[in-house]
Amino acid sequence: MPYTTDELAKVQQALIDLASGKRIVSVMANGKNIQYGPAQIKDLETLRNAMQLEINQVSATKQQRFVLTQSSKGL
Repeated sequence: MPYTTDELAKVQQALIDLASGKRIVSVMANGKNIQYGPAQIKDLETLRNAMQLEINQVSATKQQRFVLTQSSKGL
């Protein structure tokens, strides 16, 4: 199941909370609830980067591509 932008926003908010001094944050991603503390900020950053990469890949494949052609009788 791909990550959502809402999950990504929650992870980013958890990073901000840890950086501002909160002792423990809880993040729900892919149906799993994980708690992070200040010592695990690198793990949370790794999760954020993986989520961002996956979201970017999914959105890139959803973009429609088309070719516009034009023709005339050549007169």
